[in-house]
Formats: sequence, C-alpha cells, structure tokens
Amino acid sequence: MVGLLIRHSTVIENELAETRICEVLVETMRDKIDKVRRKAIAALGEYMFYAATQLDDEQVDPIWELSYESI
Repeated sequence: MVGLLIRHSTVIENELAETRICEVLVETMRDKIDKVRRKAIAALGEYMFYAATQLDDEQVDPIWELSYESI
C-alpha cells in the first residue's frame, strides 16, 4: 500500500522522509515472509525514485538525500 501511495502521489511533503520510512522499509526487507520482502523492496524503489526526482530541484531539502547508511 505504501508503494502505491508514493507512486500515485503528486506531491509528497518532507514529513514522509522525516519519518525514517527508508529505514523501516529496509528493515521490512529482512522479514521471513517472501511476499512481505518483495512488497517492501517495491515500496523502497518507489520512494527512492521520488527522492531522486526531488534532488533534481534547485531548492532541495537535505532530508531527501539518500545515503548508503540509510539503506
């Protein structure tokens, strides 16, 4: 559900990035259930795509910067 919400959102506010959603999705990727892991990976991909498009803007908030530590 999270991946679909991110995919179809026109604008996502900085509060989403501040919730540490990236870390939560990475932790969920360690779940024992295969289907849960796949959904977490898909949601993380949607989030990372959106974050990358935010970085294209000139006035980017540093909260959208992704690092290896966060994933």
